[in-house]
Amino acid sequence: MVFPQWFMLGFCLIFPFLALYRWMRNDIALAWIACVTMLDIFNSQAYMNLSAVLLFGATSLPYLWIHRKSLMKHPMLPWVGATFGLLMCLGLYYGFIQPWPDLTHQRGIKDQAGMRSILHLGRTLLEWATMLFLLLELERAPRESSRTYLRALFFAGMVLAVSALLEKWLHFDFYHFFTGGRELLLADRPRGFAYEPRGLTQNLAYAILALPFIPMSKCRYLSLPLFLFIGFGYSFSYSGMLVLLSGMFLLVATTRILGITQFEVSRKVLFGGAVATISILATAYGYLPATSQDYIKTRFSYLKEQGFAEKFEVFDAASINFMMHNPRHLLLGTGPGLVYLPASEYIVERDKPIWGNHFEALPHMGLVLTLSNMGLIGLILFLFPFALAIYQKRRFPDLLTWIGLVFFGLFFVQIRYFYLFGMAAILCRRRLEQDPKATV
Repeated sequence: MVFPQWFMLGFCLIFPFLALYRWMRNDIALAWIACVTMLDIFNSQAYMNLSAVLLFGATSLPYLWIHRKSLMKHPMLPWVGATFGLLMCLGLYYGFIQPWPDLTHQRGIKDQAGMRSILHLGRTLLEWATMLFLLLELERAPRESSRTYLRALFFAGMVLAVSALLEKWLHFDFYHFFTGGRELLLADRPRGFAYEPRGLTQNLAYAILALPFIPMSKCRYLSLPLFLFIGFGYSFSYSGMLVLLSGMFLLVATTRILGITQFEVSRKVLFGGAVATISILATAYGYLPATSQDYIKTRFSYLKEQGFAEKFEVFDAASINFMMHNPRHLLLGTGPGLVYLPASEYIVERDKPIWGNHFEALPHMGLVLTLSNMGLIGLILFLFPFALAIYQKRRFPDLLTWIGLVFFGLFFVQIRYFYLFGMAAILCRRRLEQDPKATV
């Protein structure tokens, strides 16, 4: 039995539509974005991967048109538009003029170059539409909007953690029921309301990293053992651990980049918290089931591989391997969402017994995906407005820019939709009040 997907899709379109245009409650829309970013059960899988974040982006298009004058005045957005323009040109070339061939002769029309480039461009447009809505709200009321988003993120994280416990106790596959996605009930690695066990761990890692910024009393830190226990005790994930450790590094490093010294969370506190968290992770590893320990050992063994591409997981490894053998594509990439077509022939030997020479997935690391989509030129163009915004804010840093840097930086490690809030936070031209004892 699966939840009716037509109802799920309709709800994910109608609810934000009512919040924006009927109830005029932008705070509800902000909380909705945070919740559907944390909880994957709103992402229908019955027809194709239709994320609730993308559906929100579609719903927000009239709102963005109404506020187009405000957006057009933003000095950084033309650079964002230029990035999308480059992606469109590459999609036209590699999707239609000189399309990548299907060397397997097994892919349907949805996975051919032309249709895939259209789908990926549409996905990017809707993702960035959601980012622009977040930007408008942060510029309208930075403190109230950021508080709403982060509070919702925190409570959605609590729901996600509890959902893993419920799955384990009830032996019920919530994700399959709500989305129609593949069935996956693992005794040792529950996923709860996330798409996979690694998704659960990654999202709870974001919840942990957001704790210093959550606008609540210090009792919010009582949730840390729960997030760590569920995310790294029940469903230990290599990529989730990578997100958490990378995020802690960014939290500490960006205090120096931004020159942050006046806020409640000092570098010493962050460093101490990082050491404590790493110690907990190391201790938790010893109590993991044998299957989970073998999983982690296998992933860590990748780092010992001699080849550079072999140090990454399958889709990232294949894309990197293709680029290394075809360095001319490092300049402009392979087009929007098209790298799997040529990269299928470059699956590393380690992964061929499982994948052969056929996959349709994209790299999970934002850095690899961006390079694959539009090369070094596109990567520089994509980063330029954010680098310029950060440079301009160095003199007067605030917490919003700080968390924006962390969330946006983690996009290049593992792609999760939290990066959209990070982009908006960095581009926001208004500053939070400089309250030394305040969180966001």
